[in-house]
Parts: sequence; C-alpha cells; structure tokens
Amino acid sequence: MSLRLSLVLVAVFAVAAIVVAWRIRSAPEPEREPLSPYFYNLDEADITNVSISAGDNAVSWHKRREGDRSRWYFDEPKDIPVDTARWGGITILLGGPRTHRVLKQTFDDPSQYGLDDPGLVIRLTLRDGATATLNIGSLTPDGINHYAHRTGTTQLQTVDASWGRVLARLASEPPYPAWYYGKSMAPKIGEIRQALFYRGFDPVRAFGYNADPSEKGEGWYLCDLPLGAQEPCTGATRLDTQGVQEMLAPILEPPINGVEAFGAGEVWADLEPFFKKYGLGGDAPYLTLRRETQTDRGVTEVWAVSISLGNLTPDGSEMYAVTMDSKDVVKVDAEWGNSILALFDADLPTAE
Repeated sequence: MSLRLSLVLVAVFAVAAIVVAWRIRSAPEPEREPLSPYFYNLDEADITNVSISAGDNAVSWHKRREGDRSRWYFDEPKDIPVDTARWGGITILLGGPRTHRVLKQTFDDPSQYGLDDPGLVIRLTLRDGATATLNIGSLTPDGINHYAHRTGTTQLQTVDASWGRVLARLASEPPYPAWYYGKSMAPKIGEIRQALFYRGFDPVRAFGYNADPSEKGEGWYLCDLPLGAQEPCTGATRLDTQGVQEMLAPILEPPINGVEAFGAGEVWADLEPFFKKYGLGGDAPYLTLRRETQTDRGVTEVWAVSISLGNLTPDGSEMYAVTMDSKDVVKVDAEWGNSILALFDADLPTAE
C-alpha cells in the first residue's frame, strides 16, 4: 500500500469517527418515565397512632416514649408491646407508598372501585393531632394494584397490592410478642401431650399423654422420675384425662398485664442477676408443656409452652413471670399465678 493511500484512509476514518461522535452527542436523550407520585408522604417519626381495619379485624397501636427511645404498644390488650421482628419497617411503609398511577382527578361512584365499603382502612394520627385516613378498595383487573383513595382528597389512585397485603395481615394476624402465647400461639388443651414442673433444674412432677392404645391404653399417666429419654414421658399410674385437662387449661390463657422490664438488650450470660431481681432466677418455679399439632401433610410439629413464676409486685396484686423462655419480665394477675403454683403440689386426679 502506498503512503498516499494510507494517508487517505487515515483521514477517512478520522472524519467518520468525528461524525459518529457528533451523532452520539447530538442524539436526544430517551424519555424517562417520571417517578410515580406518593399516595401521601409523611415522616415516620411524626406518626403516633395507627389503626387498621381489614374486614372483620380491627387493631390499633400507639407510640410510647421510654427514655431515649420509642416503642409501639397495642391499644388493646393494654400495655402489650408489638413484636419488633414483625413491626420493624412498618412505620416506613406507613409513611407513604408510591402510587402506581393517578386514574382520575375526581370520581363519582366509589362502589365501582370497592371504595364504598373499603376492604382495608388505615388511619394515622400525627403528633400535631392531624390525621390521615387511607381507603384501599378492590384489586385492579390485572390483580397487581388496589384502587385507593385518601379521605379529604378527590383523586382516585392505585397502590401496589403487596403493600396492602402486608398491612392487612397486621389486623388478621396481629404482631403480638412471642411471650404473649395465649394470643400468638392459641394452644388448645387437646394439643398438650406433656407437662413438666421444675423447682430449680430438676423436675418435681411430670405427666404425659400416651397415645398408643396397644400398650397401657391411651390417656394421661404420672411420669416416673428421674425422667427418661421418651417424650412424652410415661409411668405406671394412670390419670383422669378430664381432670388433667382441667388442671392444665388455665396455663394456656395467662392474664398478662404488661411488661415490667425488657431484657432484650441483655446477653443470656447476664440475665441471671436481671431475673433474680424479680424472683425469677434459675431456682424459680418453672413449668413447660409439650404441644403437638398436625400439618396438612400429616407431619407432627412440636411446640413448647413455658412459664416461670417469681415474686409478687409491691402492691401484691400481680406476680412477675417469664413466658416462652423470653428475656422480658411480664406481670400476671397474682391470683392466677398462685393458682398455677398450687399445681406443683396439688393432688392429681387418678383414673378409677
């Protein structure tokens, strides 16, 4: 190739590169879809009360300042805090979802969108006393969004259906703390298969349910001590089933009146002195129930229901307790607590 031809080719490529670069720079930027507006936009720190109604379920909560932090509590039952694992991030969601789109600036017939009787109503109260009521109606035809309307405005909008499902679940499955087992677990007396009573680290009384009629016969038995490896435990003395169920039934519905102290920030190694202040150290009366449930696939799931009982409160009306082996000290009615303590020594109903 001659030098002249090489120079010509270099010049052609240089011009082409300039033209391409010019076209790239001068090409119009693609249109970007604008961000969807917020259905509403609130600072989560300003929200002080939340109520959610979903069908037949209605629950409400309030925020309470405790020292240098805030904690959310149920309005009813009184003084019961939310489960932080379930509640975490909820106030961010409540602070303002983005709308999928604004369908109409005004609309006349709310029944067309399920907004005449909304399936989900969320009411927020702010610290200045202002309120915001959000009405969530029917699903859109594609099932992806809900029709939505904020009371006091005229717009018909849509919000993501998953946002609505998360909030509706708070009403149908309230975020009770795990230790509030009478509500969160709802055990039934027919599901209990073993009861162990401890003073210190050794059981002083135990009885279990034998479900195999081919052996000694189906029913409750006083278990031999020390306990063996078999669960439910077993023994030779047969007990009256109805009598045992009547003894155990009150344990399943503890009258918890609130929290005395949160141990959530404590590490387990430091909890013994924390619990001892309330008479709940390792030597406190402790009982645990074995609960068995069946899944739809016929699999047996085993749960434990437990409670430890401590000192009376200064006025004597309540008793300190720890339920479900949690880190928090709760208060129960003293009369109920004493009735549970009496089970450690009560005469057992033997079968005739």
